[in-house]
Amino acid sequence: MLRAALIPEDSRQPQRALVDSNSRFGDSMRLVVMVLVALTLASQTSCSCRNNKPSGLGPANSGSPATVTFTDEIIAQHNRGVALMGRFDYSEAHKIFQQLAIDYPNWADVQVDLAIATLNRREPGDSEKALALLQKVAEADPNNLRAYYCQGILALDGGDPENALKAFQHVAKADPKDAYAVYYTGQCMSQLSDIDGALERFVKVIELDPYLRSAYYGAFQGLLRTGKMQDANQYREDFERLADNPQARLAEIKYTRMGPKASVLPISTKSPDERLPEGAIFNPEAAQLADLPDDCKWNESDRSITFCDVDMDGDTDLFIANGVRVNGEVRNAVMINDDEKFAIALDHPLGTPQPNTPNT
Repeated sequence: MLRAALIPEDSRQPQRALVDSNSRFGDSMRLVVMVLVALTLASQTSCSCRNNKPSGLGPANSGSPATVTFTDEIIAQHNRGVALMGRFDYSEAHKIFQQLAIDYPNWADVQVDLAIATLNRREPGDSEKALALLQKVAEADPNNLRAYYCQGILALDGGDPENALKAFQHVAKADPKDAYAVYYTGQCMSQLSDIDGALERFVKVIELDPYLRSAYYGAFQGLLRTGKMQDANQYREDFERLADNPQARLAEIKYTRMGPKASVLPISTKSPDERLPEGAIFNPEAAQLADLPDDCKWNESDRSITFCDVDMDGDTDLFIANGVRVNGEVRNAVMINDDEKFAIALDHPLGTPQPNTPNT
């Protein structure tokens, strides 16, 4: 019997930072403090931009596709189209991508972008126009997974799960970590009554991306069809549990919900290496803890730690719930950051005794 995959605890509450109550608190506390402060102080940069080496159209398997040299004007026009897509103004975005596609017919990425704007615009004949664009790109470059993926979206939306399945399987084989491609493969299999194959894909999606809610519902429906009510209900409960999670998403034939390969991305003129900040990722110097007063010692159980600016001076302070015992009385530990040394503020209002914690 297929076992329902449940959401890992660390996936349900990914932002909770807990101190292991079974560890030796002195060493582990210093390690946690060091990591938290390093993460807070270090500059972090992330970007989902397209780099400046676009794929182009050329003879199939030629190995030397045409490229486009980006100018500031090209970048500005393209990124304006991306912004319009983000506003769901598909018609205006279509105009921009269409002109770019005319001006640069060998730029494959913009041909796919134009197809995405076209299929989302949904005017009469748009599905056929988008499909023609995608087929042209795929014929010229069989490795262009976006072209195949969007063909799968069009086929599935048009009620053709058989051809959609071929497209999504092609993408999932080439990029097995694309949870959306695996999910839509399962959707096609489900529509074609391959329930076992669909369930296998939905479980795989949950492993790849536990926040893609649609996979839980797909597994729920599949297990209902096989009569496995207990397992089905586990997936239904997980689907409902994620309803209010801001990181959870649904896969739908709607722009921004079809998966990253069916989205348009802005152009960046910098390589990924150039976009990273200079210097060390983590602060090379460990944060220091000031010594505790003689009547104060670390509590050994039921602790949790977070970081915030308690005194609003611009520096990161620490708050450790049930962190210390003062004369045997459990208190929160408010650690104020003073020149990278954290000193406990026993008289702080947040450091009051915890009446529900037994003293030992």
